[in-house]
Amino acid sequence: AGSYPESVDLSGKSLTLRGDSGALLTTIAPTSSAAAITIDSGETDVTIEGLTLAPSGGGRGLYISGTSPIITNVVIDGAGTDGSGQGGGGYISAGSPTFENVTFRDNFAAMGGDLYITTGADVSLTNSTLDGGRANFGGSLYVLAATVRLDNVDSDGASSEHSGGFTYLNNSGALVATNLEVTDTQSDEGHGGTIFAMDHSVVSWTDGGVDGSTLS
Repeated sequence: AGSYPESVDLSGKSLTLRGDSGALLTTIAPTSSAAAITIDSGETDVTIEGLTLAPSGGGRGLYISGTSPIITNVVIDGAGTDGSGQGGGGYISAGSPTFENVTFRDNFAAMGGDLYITTGADVSLTNSTLDGGRANFGGSLYVLAATVRLDNVDSDGASSEHSGGFTYLNNSGALVATNLEVTDTQSDEGHGGTIFAMDHSVVSWTDGGVDGSTLS
């Protein structure tokens, strides 16, 4: 338990990083612009569990490249910088990370307030929430030449300055969703109050729905 004002780089180590007292009582809150947790050196068999990631210096919650960690029972809160960078809650390039019982709350970026997913990554979110994400493009998710799979996911209050209040799909990006509930999304000056898709991108959505999508 406690709050730790430093970032963590796994530096190739395969391990479980767990807050034994749970996310409500264990916080990684770096004051620098570094990501709270970096996993980008070929790590295998990594689990992140029972933590809150709350960077206070404008850094991301997670930086993941070429690896496939399991993220479970984690809160990512207030990560990123409004209108700057890619993926406030997390940047994911390649690999197949899985998120289960994860809460994204009030994260910010230029592209993908909660997650920026690219370079063939195949990312799964299950039993998770995406609330209050804000970006210029893709208030919650920006998916570029990659795939995001959402199963029993709720999103509330995501917004974009330009296009894709909830999700922006680009260059064959794919959103595959089952029981996805999206409420109160907004795109301020562009297109797609909920989803904007271009350049051969694909949406497959079964069950769930949209309530309160606004273009202004």
